[in-house]
Amino acid sequence: MTLTHKLDDIYKLGSAEPQECAWNFGKVFARDMKSGLEHLCIAASDDQSHLLETLLEHMPQPMWILYVLVVPRGEGEAGRYQSTEPITRHEARAFLSRFRNYLETDGRHNLWIKSEDGPALLVFDRHDLIYGYGPIDEWTGDLQKLGWIEVERKDISLPDPHSHHYHAIFDDDAREVLSYTQWQHSPLQEQDY
Repeated sequence: MTLTHKLDDIYKLGSAEPQECAWNFGKVFARDMKSGLEHLCIAASDDQSHLLETLLEHMPQPMWILYVLVVPRGEGEAGRYQSTEPITRHEARAFLSRFRNYLETDGRHNLWIKSEDGPALLVFDRHDLIYGYGPIDEWTGDLQKLGWIEVERKDISLPDPHSHHYHAIFDDDAREVLSYTQWQHSPLQEQDY
């Protein structure tokens, strides 16, 4: 894991030491267990939308999107926004493409994409980590082809302390996400923070 100084660039996740700068995990991933379920923890410091689009290839269609607005900046109420209709892989890619810059560089949200049938689930959280449940072997192959290196889970950690960045230039995108499709709104859950 390395620190990358981006004085003029915007970023989602920062490290406060030795001075505020963007945090970069490097291209690493690990297998992990949570509640008895094996999954991948993928460090994704940049081009996360492209990575998600690649991983979607192994997810059965149709899919659901859950957009989790943790820290609003006036665009709407904090909470979970679940698509009211399942979508195709093509529609999921279109969503990722349309909101690429916002999703990758603003820290106010998490994004879940879940297959309607089966366990395939991708969770892109506000810490630039992607959690993958489902076709782990296929995803591992994709990651290795893209240059990711498998490490131990303990080797993927957040800086302590760290910061989240919410950028005014993405306020319009944040509003557009909430009007992009029909959503069913529900309150945040503990794991969303």
